[in-house]
This record gives sequence, structure tokens and C-alpha cells, in this order.
Amino acid sequence: MSTKKFQSVNEYNILLQAAKKEYNKENYSASICSLTSIIDNFSHHNNQELAIEAKFWLAKIFEKEKDCTKIKIDQVLDWIKNNKIEHLNVAGPRERTSPGIYENTLLFMGYLLKKLEESQIN
Repeated sequence: MSTKKFQSVNEYNILLQAAKKEYNKENYSASICSLTSIIDNFSHHNNQELAIEAKFWLAKIFEKEKDCTKIKIDQVLDWIKNNKIEHLNVAGPRERTSPGIYENTLLFMGYLLKKLEESQIN
């Protein structure tokens, strides 16, 4: 993450508007980048109230992603059970060619492993 500190509320507004625009286009990884920059740079100064709105939008993204991820996880979980998968290799594009893919995959796999563990307990 950048160590540059924002000098003005104008920079904050530009980043927040960019984050909202990407959110509306469902480009959540780009939105998360802008929001985390705001939080990182405004939480440590006298402008903590500016970070609150960024945290609100970040929470909206995580809730939306959580709902979408649950449907996909249930589908993958059924596929794993129906095909009696014991080993699963995860592969795909690299972060440098698909920004945000690492975080999305990590989140997805975390939920998937939790669901697999819960299904084995029940």
C-alpha cells in the first residue's frame, strides 16, 4: 500500500467517487483499492470522520461479495461431494494480469473450506 499521505479533502472526494463508480459497475477489487487507501491515509489523522464513509462502503462490498460467494460456494460444495473429490488444485490467472484475483480467491477458498468442515461435522 502507498505511504503517500493525502493533503486535501479534494483527494479524498476523488478517491471516494472513484470507489463508488467502480462499486456501481460491480468492479469491487478496484473499489476496495480506493477505499483502503482512504482508510489508511485518513484514519491516522484528524480526519477520522472521512474514513468512516469509506469503511461504510467497504462493508457494503464485503456483504455483497459474501452473498454472491455463498451461491458459488454451495455449487462448488455440491460438485465436490457429488464427484467425491479428495484433492483440489486451484489455478488461474496471476494477480498482475487480473488485479484482485488473489483476494477474491482467498476469500472464496476460506468460505469453501469452512463449509466443507461444517458439512463433515454434521
